[in-house]
Formats: sequence, structure tokens, C-alpha cells
Amino acid sequence: MTSYSICVNGDLHGFFKGKRGLHQGDPMSPYLFTLVMEVLTLMLERNASRSDSFRYHPKCDKLKIINLCFADVLFLFAHGSIGSVRVIQKSLDEFKRCSGLNPSLLKNTAFFANVKPSIKNQILAILPFDEGSLPVRYLGLPLFSSRLMYRDCIILVDRVRKRINDWKNKFLSFAEIEKLLCGFLWCQRDLKRGKAKQSLWVKWVHEYKLASHHFWTIPIVAGSPWSWREIFQVRAEVRPYFIFQIGNGMRASAMFEAWISLGPIASHVNMNDIILAKLERASVRELVHRGGVSNEWIQKYHVLNSVTLPMLWNVEDTLCWKVNDDTVGRFSGAHVWETIRPHAGKFNWYHVVWFSHCIPKHAFVMWLLMGERLKTQDRLKPWELRANPILKCSLCNDCMDSHAHLFFQCSFSMHVWERVTKMLRINVGCNDWKGFVQFKLAASVLG
Repeated sequence: MTSYSICVNGDLHGFFKGKRGLHQGDPMSPYLFTLVMEVLTLMLERNASRSDSFRYHPKCDKLKIINLCFADVLFLFAHGSIGSVRVIQKSLDEFKRCSGLNPSLLKNTAFFANVKPSIKNQILAILPFDEGSLPVRYLGLPLFSSRLMYRDCIILVDRVRKRINDWKNKFLSFAEIEKLLCGFLWCQRDLKRGKAKQSLWVKWVHEYKLASHHFWTIPIVAGSPWSWREIFQVRAEVRPYFIFQIGNGMRASAMFEAWISLGPIASHVNMNDIILAKLERASVRELVHRGGVSNEWIQKYHVLNSVTLPMLWNVEDTLCWKVNDDTVGRFSGAHVWETIRPHAGKFNWYHVVWFSHCIPKHAFVMWLLMGERLKTQDRLKPWELRANPILKCSLCNDCMDSHAHLFFQCSFSMHVWERVTKMLRINVGCNDWKGFVQFKLAASVLG
């Protein structure tokens, strides 16, 4: 049986026996949570399907969504009616009897939109939740589709600031900080790599946002959410890089996806002709079964004369990313970023800073040195608010430091250079930063 001790000021005091449950951080915890929540999901779906009074939330009806589970939060969605709430209550009671877990109803919050006060009071009598105000907050951030402002993130920023101010974090290296930031964005539990499960979100977007439209052609309606507009604004930039490799032809759009060298057929054909031919939602498979585009189109749009219908195979169509004119690879975030990011020429000293087995913290400082961006006193002086501040080198205390002074002109630095070069039996032969860079470049070529 597992025993636990309490750590007070670095010392362990006593112990007590674990009776049931899992200790914090146990790798089985997320799996058990998933299994238990799956039982609740099945109960909700079964009771909803058997009830004549249950109604789905208006934005969840098409996909029959009742609940969403996160690491420590359960969201329940339903139409604001008495019958719907009673089904949820019945499912929670059934789940309680089955699992032995007792949901703390008083710690939950109910959110209402366009619900009459009389109905709202009856619902709160059935499920004694606290009434919350929209927008819903999760991890300190409001859940809405408009652009987040600084005031919306104050709670999260304060939490991060408290973590950063912890004395233990003073010893974090730049590499550790970067790892934590990347892990927060791209990894799953315990900074382990994993793919985001977005299938439900994708289905919801297709049902409620795209509806009968295609992503490449749907217009941006006035008043659209900020996040939706941001996605659409990059369509023109990324569209030339998306290309489909045809398998069974069922996934790729015949008109709006690039599956031929000409690019999307819709970029060469008038939209009215596509609608009249009832091809706006046709797949490549449907176009193949039709025998291709009509002779009328070929006569009207001569460029289509070179279109060759693909052979269909019993595999799914594959969405690919055109890395360059000669290379096509599987779509990935890394390929997208490498393709569309601004590219600048490499400095001749880049391999002096970034190389295999380099120490990230040292490389970062070296990178600042190469750009002469260290916070030396000559750079900080224009920002000094005090009148006539006295700035002197902390090593020699003779004059204000700078990049040149700190590494070459300072009497202490000169003594260090003398000892190091003598020990290594080398002759740097320079007394300024540019000369040192040239020395390093020459040494790296010879080495």
C-alpha cells in the first residue's frame, strides 16, 4: 500500500497510508478519467435519444453534442427547457449510482442565453447550480470568438507572473524556458508530443460555419468573428501551396481544390457556369464518373483542354503541401511555417553561434553579442531617467562600458584574454569585436 509524507520547509514529517484513488501525477489518471467520462457520455446520449422532451442546444443539434470534457472541466449543452434539464439530471443521478462518484452540484455554474426568467428559476431549482454570466471563462480566459484584449487576459497573465517570480524559476535556462513555451502550445500532458484531436471542431465548422459553401469561396460576411476573419485573410497566401494527391477522389473538391497542374478549376471557370452545371459541391470522383468537364467548357475555356482525369484507387485522397516547385510533402505546420515565413540571407557567422551540441544559453548570449545587442551601459544610457547618472564598468570601474570596452578595452578583460590565449597557445591578434569575429570565422574554416 502506498505511503505519503508531508514536506515542510524541506523536511519530511510522518506518513499516512493511501486508501483509494491515484496519487497526483499517476499516468493512469488521464486514462481512467477518459473511461469514466465515456460512460457519462453514453448515458447522456442514451437518455436523450429515449426522451421526447430533450432538445439539443441550437448549435449542437446537427452533431448531437451534449457534453465536452477537458482535463478538469465538463461542459454540458442543452436547450434552455425543463425537459432537457431533467434528462441531464437523470443522467447525472444514474452516473452517480453506477460509478460511486458524487458530483458536487453546488460547485457548478449554469449559463443562460435568451431564457425566460421563469424558466431559468425552474431550471436552477432542478439543478442547484450557481448562475454565471457570459462569457464563460476557462483557465482564466473568456471563451468567445472575438479578438482577446489585454484586459481579457489579466487573470492568466497574473498567474504566469506569479509562476515566473517563484525563486526556483530564476535558475531556468533559455533552453528550458523555450521548451516550456513550445510544450504549452504543441504538446500534451507532461510535455509529450501528440496530435491535437480536432475532428469534432472540424465537423462543427463544416456544419455551422461553412454549411453549403466551400472554404476557398465562402465570402467574409460583415460582423464575422475576429478569429474567422483572421483565418480567411490567409487564404490567398496559402492556397497556391495546397495540392491533393488523388486516391478514391471522394475527399478532394473537383472545382475548388488543386489536383491538377493548372490549380483549382474554379480559378479558370466562371462561378455561374459551375453553379449551372451543379458542380459546386462535386468531388473529383463525381467528375470522373461524369467523364470530365463538358465540351462546352473546353471550347469556352481552352486551358481546360489539358485536364487529364486521374485514375481512382482504393485509398483516401491525401492533402499535401507544395514545399517548392519540385517537392510535394505531407501537410504539416512545420512545412507551412518554413514556406510562408520571411526569409533573409544567412550571416557568414551563423555557424559560429548555432552548431551541433551548442549550449543554448551560451548560443543565445553569443547571438546577442554578434548583433551588439547586449544591455551594455552605452545602450542603456538613453533610457536612464535619472539626471546625469554615473555609469562605470563593473569590472574596472574606469569608464562606461560598451561591447568594445567590455571585451577588449577593459583592463580586467585584457588580463583575462592574456591568460586564456597563453593557456591555449593561440594568438587572437585583434582588439575589437569585428576583428574577433573574423578570427572566429577563419578558425572555424581551418578547424
